[in-house]
Amino acid sequence: MEGVVRFSRFEFYGDDQQGAWGTVWHVNGDGKAVLRFAEDFHAVNGSALEVILTESAEPARQEIVEGYKLADLKAPEGTQEYQIPSDIELDSYRTVAIYGRDLNAVWATAELPEIFPDPAPTPMYTKEELIHMDPAEVGETGLPITPVEKLDRTGRPREINIEKYRLVVDGAVENPLSLSYEDILAYPEKTDVVLLICPGFFVDNAQWSGVPVSLILEEAKPKPGAKEVHFHAGGYRSVLTLEEAQRQGTYLAHHVNGQVLPAEHGFPLRLVAEGVYGSRWVKWLDRIEVLE
Repeated sequence: MEGVVRFSRFEFYGDDQQGAWGTVWHVNGDGKAVLRFAEDFHAVNGSALEVILTESAEPARQEIVEGYKLADLKAPEGTQEYQIPSDIELDSYRTVAIYGRDLNAVWATAELPEIFPDPAPTPMYTKEELIHMDPAEVGETGLPITPVEKLDRTGRPREINIEKYRLVVDGAVENPLSLSYEDILAYPEKTDVVLLICPGFFVDNAQWSGVPVSLILEEAKPKPGAKEVHFHAGGYRSVLTLEEAQRQGTYLAHHVNGQVLPAEHGFPLRLVAEGVYGSRWVKWLDRIEVLE
């Protein structure tokens, strides 16, 4: 997205019930700075809500109560923009909060990452070097985030009827699962920047958001003899050991760079496996099979 400086996703705050979801962008362009709520934004109705800015990354409730009120929420869902006054240095604010003042309830907060200094850090490797490296040995790269429109594409997108879509989890498990897309979105979410290396061809560095595979497997309860996890999409299959599948960096992505996963990049779900070559990151995932 042209002009994007920072972006984040709304998450629950403290012990308050989450009442707002979606992506918020800090965008500079056309001589102005704005906060933009993406198409996936939605909030509960029935309460006057405020858009609050705070300087702290993890603000206390009182800081939100006394924070800078940017505006009243324009709409309970969908794309909307809030212009930043010229006398406000948005760069100094780290958190956007959706606050219901009449109920003293924080519906959600989104921590905006720090802006890179000018100039941005020099990457530790070039992409030409990275395409010949083992992702398990790379570590920190210093690479900038690859915009969604510039992510490399492989394979032909599958047509998915999201209303009928189910992720099946079966095989050597005690509790087989059949999960709808909404079921998947209800799981606790993990967001991280993970490097994808397609050896000899390309490198993408993107922020992926989704559900840790470990949570899915915990619910399915692999049997004592389980050793492998097979990830299926139509006739394609990728295999991880049970240990690899349960790692913190292995998850089912449904968003990339704060956007709903595009069809060409695996909608509704794509396997993300940190430290594993991108050829094993199955797109259009529809089945997880545990084998002994």
